[in-house]
Amino acid sequence: MTVALAAGLVMAGCQTAGVRPFDGAVGYTFEYESGAWRVSYTDAITRDWQILEEGALAACARETGRAVDSLRLVDVGRNEFSRNVPVSVSYPAGVITTPTGGNGSAVARPETPQTFNQTVQVTRRMAFRQVTAVCQTV
Repeated sequence: MTVALAAGLVMAGCQTAGVRPFDGAVGYTFEYESGAWRVSYTDAITRDWQILEEGALAACARETGRAVDSLRLVDVGRNEFSRNVPVSVSYPAGVITTPTGGNGSAVARPETPQTFNQTVQVTRRMAFRQVTAVCQTV
């Protein structure tokens, strides 16, 4: 159950507004090679191709400092793939009962249970879509 919850959180992160640099799972990469700006934008497989292309164009605008309407994508490639993604899962690992502050008095005070969490990293197989293109000025 906790793995499903963590995977849901990772996928929810895939659906946030705006573009962001690649974080190991989703986002964009941008490079200038052989006289061309090359962008790659990766997101969840549930995202429409058009949204990925818009994200790639927005990443080009961000990286080049140009307006989106002054750029276009050419040589667009589309790819679907799956890969293992590390996901951190936090779970309650135990309970410690600690006495509440008695300010040094001998009067018995109730104990307060405190849970402590542990975090482990699991691997989840996830499916992605990726758009790769060259950015050009219009």
